[in-house]
Amino acid sequence: MAFKKEKVGRSTDCPMCEEMFKPQNPSQHFCSEACAWSYWKVLPPRSKGKALAREIASGFGFRSLAELGFQVKMDDQGIPRSALAYEPIHIKWQPKIKSYTPDWRVVRPDGSHFFVEFKGKLDQVTRSILLGVKHCHPDLDLRLVFEKPKNRINAGAKTRYWQWAEKNGFPWSSLQAGIPDEWMEE
Repeated sequence: MAFKKEKVGRSTDCPMCEEMFKPQNPSQHFCSEACAWSYWKVLPPRSKGKALAREIASGFGFRSLAELGFQVKMDDQGIPRSALAYEPIHIKWQPKIKSYTPDWRVVRPDGSHFFVEFKGKLDQVTRSILLGVKHCHPDLDLRLVFEKPKNRINAGAKTRYWQWAEKNGFPWSSLQAGIPDEWMEE
């Protein structure tokens, strides 16, 4: 399904809940992230595609629909929006100076914080970046959340995403589990 560009500031119907809302940008087709995520979950698989996923996610400022889904999960967990920042900083890392942007900064009730990197796919390039950042910034509290933690790191490997994370010292969780309570209490 293709969406027409919305008129910013003009009331329109949410295709999921039929509530009236005013889009904040031409790609915002739903009244809330929760409606957008619910719509995606009920779409038949043959209707889903990368272009549609990007279109829905971009309406709320996310790069991927899975990140939007993780934001909805954090909302469901009761983590206040004031404690979250999406793509808050750029971290420089070596050997050749590069920049890395973690997906979220989460502030705990005591004021301390940690960073969350949401991964749908954990390919070789991503693994190298994560290890490079960890090597250059050993004090950075970076945690991983996987869409599917039981996926293999590549077709012939026995190692799963979650096993790679544990082996390399990254606390991890899944999209279904969200942010564990103990992460907020540390």
